[in-house]
Amino acid sequence: MAPSPSSSGATTSVQVALRIRPPTNQDATSIPARFQRTAINAISSTSVSVDATSSTPSSVGSSTATAAPSASAGKKQVFTFDQVHPPAATQHALFTSTALPLISRFVEGFNCTILAYGQTSSGKTFTMTGIDLDADPTDPSNGMGIIPRAVASIFTQCRELKEERGNAWNYNLKGSFIEIYNEDLIDLLGSDDSGAKTNVQIREDKQGHIIWEGLREVNVNHSNEVMTLIRKGTSIRRTNETDMNAQSSRSHAIFSLTLIQKKYTGSGLPPRSSSPLPPGGRSPSRLARPSSTMHYGNSPGTRVSSPTFGRPGTPSFGSGIPRGGARPASSLGMLTADRRQSLAPGGAQSNGDDQGEWVTVVSKFHFVDLAGSERLKRTAAAGERIKEGISINSGLLALGNVISALGDPAKAKSHTATYIPYRDSKLTRLLQDSLGGNAHTLMIACVSPAEWNANETVNTLKYANRARNIKNRVTMNEKEEGWDDVEWLQGMVTRLRKDLKGLKEGGTIASTTSDPEVSAVAHQKVTAQMAELRNSYEDMRTKYVERTEELTRLRRELADKQRASGGAIGGTAKYEEIVGPVIEEYEKTISAMEAELSLNRAALRHTNDMVDEKEAELAQLAERHATTEMYVEELRSRVTKLAEREASTEAYIHDLEEKVKSFNEDSLSSSGSISDLKRELSKVKDAETHSSQYIADLETRLAKSEESVLSLQQSVERLEEECEVRRADVRTLQSRLEQMQQDGEGWRSDLDEREKKITRMEAELKEREEALKATAETRDRLGVIVNDVSAARKNLEVASINSEVSSVHEPDDPTELQLVALQQTHTATLADLSSVSAKYRDALREIADLAAQLHEAKGHVQGRSRRTLEQHGQTPPLQTRGVNGISSREICIAICIALTGAVLGQVAQGFYLQSRDK
Repeated sequence: MAPSPSSSGATTSVQVALRIRPPTNQDATSIPARFQRTAINAISSTSVSVDATSSTPSSVGSSTATAAPSASAGKKQVFTFDQVHPPAATQHALFTSTALPLISRFVEGFNCTILAYGQTSSGKTFTMTGIDLDADPTDPSNGMGIIPRAVASIFTQCRELKEERGNAWNYNLKGSFIEIYNEDLIDLLGSDDSGAKTNVQIREDKQGHIIWEGLREVNVNHSNEVMTLIRKGTSIRRTNETDMNAQSSRSHAIFSLTLIQKKYTGSGLPPRSSSPLPPGGRSPSRLARPSSTMHYGNSPGTRVSSPTFGRPGTPSFGSGIPRGGARPASSLGMLTADRRQSLAPGGAQSNGDDQGEWVTVVSKFHFVDLAGSERLKRTAAAGERIKEGISINSGLLALGNVISALGDPAKAKSHTATYIPYRDSKLTRLLQDSLGGNAHTLMIACVSPAEWNANETVNTLKYANRARNIKNRVTMNEKEEGWDDVEWLQGMVTRLRKDLKGLKEGGTIASTTSDPEVSAVAHQKVTAQMAELRNSYEDMRTKYVERTEELTRLRRELADKQRASGGAIGGTAKYEEIVGPVIEEYEKTISAMEAELSLNRAALRHTNDMVDEKEAELAQLAERHATTEMYVEELRSRVTKLAEREASTEAYIHDLEEKVKSFNEDSLSSSGSISDLKRELSKVKDAETHSSQYIADLETRLAKSEESVLSLQQSVERLEEECEVRRADVRTLQSRLEQMQQDGEGWRSDLDEREKKITRMEAELKEREEALKATAETRDRLGVIVNDVSAARKNLEVASINSEVSSVHEPDDPTELQLVALQQTHTATLADLSSVSAKYRDALREIADLAAQLHEAKGHVQGRSRRTLEQHGQTPPLQTRGVNGISSREICIAICIALTGAVLGQVAQGFYLQSRDK
């Protein structure tokens, strides 16, 4: 479980531990008996199986809740984690195996995070805080949680490091406590003058580091002080009772410890003061600007260069400074690498040749107690509890989305940039460095064993399993003292330039030692090193002489053998093959020894120069010591004067006390004004009470407004659907309109033909009207003729009667003959009248058919015109008239009357002519 040792920038995975809480008494009373069966079992120290073969409830509205299929659908699901702790696991065992390895990493300087994740009433707060905060942390039988045990272990390790390193290591611990309630960041340890809790703002600097602005950090020196802070914050943190938990957390809580370490990295003695002087060597009496900043991000050592107005720019050392912020060692001249020359923050060299520097290391440890996910039906939340539950679930949903985005194996293999929704919630914004950032992270997934909670348990296991795929890149947040002080940096640059110039000219490095004890130790080490170099020089010189003599002997032997061989080329060649490599090796050795000897000579000269310089410095220090003694005498005289001044000050203080007593007596007279102020204060408090009630009413109205907003959103969605339907109808009508426009073109051509036909009929109608006028005149004449005919008929009847009377007497009278002729004519006229009447009836039928056809043609044209007008949005006329305002019926009647008059005129004219002839 312990994270693997990592260097700067090492990659590590999020560790996940699963804890199964044991059944509780509340489970026995609140969960139906048929759902109390254990559905999750630990099958090994790293694996767990979920078995929900029956149905888990989908609602808790009544005692006979309906059942829905469980998440596993009757199949066992097996999950693997880094650790699995069964219900019988103790608090001490959980802490030892999970949190204790992270504490060592935290003290080393790495950021760490432990977060408890799970359903409501699954044991997250008990795991993180526990009970018995004042108990012994080493006792494995008590109920202390991870936070108090971790705090005790941190202080123990810090004390051990302090005893081991002494003045070379100092530390400072700060604690803070924050809660996220309804997406508001509230500082549980800070409050303003009126006692109200302060809000915390999230900021981000240029390097991408998350800054908690407005958060109060309290210095703590003992674990008891931390427990006091935890009790204070826990008492203020919002908790309430639900159907699933009597003390349900209604907010996410983050308790943080910040460890600031100052380490001396040199091998020599550190400065005497535990807190070194600020850069530039200013005296402690003056206020020094902060020499370091606290980083908590992916690149904690990134240095921001600040411009200095009115001064030459500082040369950049970006190529020589590593990302951690520590200054690299520089080999000056012919000095060895161990003799690194650097300044301490106070501007003085550390003791000895191996000088060092102060480095600040800042690390943070976040203990995150998340509020549990909950279902409103099961918790029976009402009022404010509903709003709190919605806020909790939304924050956990954003956290789940971040885990899903970071832990997706497919996206990790694709090596493409993936958007991580950190800004969807303030919880994920605060945990940005813990999830996928610069921290060792441990997630403790807490689950309930009952089958009643099988769905929530499976969801928790899935998110926890996916969190194991998240990769963090951890770096140690260390920074050398002084890199934020421009004056110190400029002094460093000036000094390095001077040293470089001295080395180029073959001189020595100027010393800035001001401590006699430091100089004495340095002189001893230089003397010892010079003696060592002299001994090495003598040994190398002896070896050089021996090798030179041996080389001369071998060359002489080679020449003798060549002369003795008498030109034996084969033997000489063989001998040269044997002796040649030996000679070459000797020559190489001699060359190397000569080079090393020259280096030692140069180093010896340099050492002699340093010895002379140190002796001169010792002389100066002796003079300075004498001056210091004189200064001490002067200080003693000043102390005497200060003692006298203190006596006079005491007398002055006595006088002030007398004045204070008189002032107290005068203050009694102002009691009346104080009473008035108290009354005003009570009024202000009453107004504040009314304001609180008004705020509560506003919150209630806000909740109602949110409900109305939801309903309005639903209405908007419904209206959008209707709009889509309307748009489809409009598109259909547009297509129909285009089709009807095409039909309208055909109707227009038909209408033109109909109008031409109507024009011809109007011409015929005019002719018929003229004929109608002539018929009217004929009818008048016919009336006269009819009257004449009637009178003549009467006369004929009278004549016929007379003729009948006279026929008895005179049958052959001419009048009688004339009457007979008239009767025959009358009979013929009646026959002609019958034939004319038949023709008249035929003409009437033809007129009726013609009128019907005309009416049908006009109705068809008018119907098309009306539909065209309606399609174009115009209103058709109420009544359609014929040509010149005359209806079709009137036209037919006029035609019938005209034809009748014409026929009757012809008949009457014929009858009149016959009568006249006769």
